[in-house]
Amino acid sequence: MVRTAQDIKNLIETKLPGAKAQILNPSGDDAHFDAVVTWDGFKGKKLLEQHRIVKNLLMEHIDEGTYLHAFSLKTKSE
Repeated sequence: MVRTAQDIKNLIETKLPGAKAQILNPSGDDAHFDAVVTWDGFKGKKLLEQHRIVKNLLMEHIDEGTYLHAFSLKTKSE
């Protein structure tokens, strides 16, 4: 179940081996997140592809009852 910034960080770092995720919840409401994900697997991929990898991973693990209002994402390779 993905509901908190820590849950999102754990999911990304588990499913993308070697990734480093920094997840902030600036509103403190567990509905607005800012994420920076660094992963070698992004090398050679376009920005849109990088974002799809992370967002698809996240969407697969969000429960139906979870409210996610905003998810700002920055990706980069090491």
